[in-house]
Amino acid sequence: MTGDELLSFVNNELFPTLKNLPISADTPMNQRIIRAAFEDNNNYMKNGVLLRQVINIIDEIDFAHYQWATRLWRYL
Repeated sequence: MTGDELLSFVNNELFPTLKNLPISADTPMNQRIIRAAFEDNNNYMKNGVLLRQVINIIDEIDFAHYQWATRLWRYL
């Protein structure tokens, strides 16, 4: 998926779903974190092809590797 189709999915399905994940006393922590991360954010990417390129680069990152995790935490 790329281009206008990707932008439509991100803006009309993905972000609204993540912003409105149901939270209860039994909600797992990872779901709470995802909702908190997205509830006040919007997609500012207007080019679906460029967004696809960014997604592909992020997909190549091995977040389980300790060096990436260390680098990531420095910026958070």
